[in-house]
Amino acid sequence: MLPEWINFKETKGSVETLKFRQKEENSFSFVVLGDSSIVPGCGQCQGNVVLTELVRKINENKPGFVVYTGDGPEQGGPILSLEAFRQALDKLKVPWYPVLGNHEIIEGAAADGGGGDGEENYLSVFKDKLPVKDNRGKRVSYYSFNYFECHFIVLNTAWQHRKESGTKGLYPGGAQWEWLVSDLQGARRASRHIFIFTHEPPLLPGIFRLNSRFTFRDRGLNTTWNDPRAAAGFLQLCRVYGVEAVFSGHFHGYLKFKDGATTHIISGGAGSSLHVPALLGGYYHYVLCTVSGEQVTWEAVRLN
Repeated sequence: MLPEWINFKETKGSVETLKFRQKEENSFSFVVLGDSSIVPGCGQCQGNVVLTELVRKINENKPGFVVYTGDGPEQGGPILSLEAFRQALDKLKVPWYPVLGNHEIIEGAAADGGGGDGEENYLSVFKDKLPVKDNRGKRVSYYSFNYFECHFIVLNTAWQHRKESGTKGLYPGGAQWEWLVSDLQGARRASRHIFIFTHEPPLLPGIFRLNSRFTFRDRGLNTTWNDPRAAAGFLQLCRVYGVEAVFSGHFHGYLKFKDGATTHIISGGAGSSLHVPALLGGYYHYVLCTVSGEQVTWEAVRLN
């Protein structure tokens, strides 16, 4: 069931966009976190312990909402894993919104991971949080919503490092790309700020590149996306439509950098094994974002 403070859905063709009731104030905060790799029924597993503690700390902070940038379960395809992850985040006392991660597209409907399609299971477990349908009436994993005159876009980049990225991921001419362009066009006219959430980041700078065997180079662009041209095109969309920030996960740590006027934040520190030392952002955390009028600030809230 959707939170009671969502007052209606607006349908534009095949796209349904959540609209939130606006409040008089123009200051609010939201939280971003991702990459926990929890294991169902394993209360002592690292990802389970860290995520439980982060949820507790977030509840103390009382943000407006939370976005989880993917890879919640270690083996995310099976229904059992997805439901266990959902139960962990349902302990949040504020609305929360999922992003499809590459762990969630692992095939497997059975508890042992055998058979089935991971993304189909994801769409089933989180169907109440996924309001957009394609032109065939099928639910999809990308969507957007408005809050305090700001626009928030959730994308499916879970396939970007795989060869299927040209048919299932985010690519120029694809259904998700066309939806994104249309959504950005509307948001630019009506929103104070635009924020985008992905799992696999379009840019992979600095130390994170040293830990990845999936880094592709094209005209100086460092990315894990299988098609660097799609990454370059996405970054150009962010510049053209004035996107305030792009949040991603996938790499386990914290990193903030700029591409033009757009801030990019990688936040993959919600319980998975860390990729870099603490000095370079390898610590468990969530990101607290505060919007006050035209000002946007970010803070990585460390677990310890």
